[in-house]
Amino acid sequence: MKRKPSEIAFIISCVLIFSVGIVLVAVKKNMVSDGIEIIAPDNSAAPVYPVEPLNEATAEDFMNVSGIGEVKAGDIIAFRDAIGGFVRAEQIMEISGISDRIFERIIDYFYNDHPAAPDPKGEETTPTVPAVTQAEAPEESEFTDAPRTFSEKKSSPKQTEPEPTEPIEPVREKININSATSDEIAKALLISEDLAAQIVELREKIHGFSTVEELYLCEGITDNIYREIKNFIVI
Repeated sequence: MKRKPSEIAFIISCVLIFSVGIVLVAVKKNMVSDGIEIIAPDNSAAPVYPVEPLNEATAEDFMNVSGIGEVKAGDIIAFRDAIGGFVRAEQIMEISGISDRIFERIIDYFYNDHPAAPDPKGEETTPTVPAVTQAEAPEESEFTDAPRTFSEKKSSPKQTEPEPTEPIEPVREKININSATSDEIAKALLISEDLAAQIVELREKIHGFSTVEELYLCEGITDNIYREIKNFIVI
C-alpha cells in the first residue's frame, strides 16, 4: 500500500520528537550522575524597601548601605542619640560626609519610625486631644421666678473672684563663705550647687578667703555673677 506524503511527514515528525525526548533524558541523567544540581528559577518577588526602622537600626545595619563604613555608621548612631531620634530623614545630611547619593541609598533601605515623623502626605502626626465640653447650665425661666424684693437683693451674698497672687521672688541673703556649707552658700547667694561646691573647694585649697576678689579664682565666677553676689558675702 502506497502511503501519502502527509502520512510520511507525520511519521517522520513523530520519530524526531521521540528522538529528542530520548536525548534530553540522557543528558539529564548524565548531569545528575556528574553531581550537577539543576536549580529551578526563583520567581519570588524582590524584597520591598525600605525594610529597616531608621531609629532602631544598629551600626551593622547602616554598614549594609554602600558607602557607609564602621566610622560613618558610628557617627550616625552618635548623632541620632544626641538629637533623640531622627524626626525627618533629611537630618542625616547634617552629618559630615553624608552625600546626596549616600542619603538616597539610606532612605531606600530605612523607613522613619519616629512618633513625630511626617506621614506620607507630609504632615506631622500629632496626638489628638479630645475636646473638653463644659456642661451647659439650665436656662432660667424668665417668668416662673417671682421678683425679689430690695431687701432680698441686698442680703444676697456677692460672689467675688479671688485676686491673683504674684509669685514671691527669692532674695539673696548675706552669708559667711568661710564657714558656710555649699548648700547654704547656694541658697543664700542664689547660685547653682556646682558653683557653690567650687567656692568651698577653693576655700579649702587657699585655707580660707581673705578678700572677696579671690572668688575670681573659681572657673565658674564671671563678672556678672561677681557683681551680683559680692555685696552679700561676709568674710
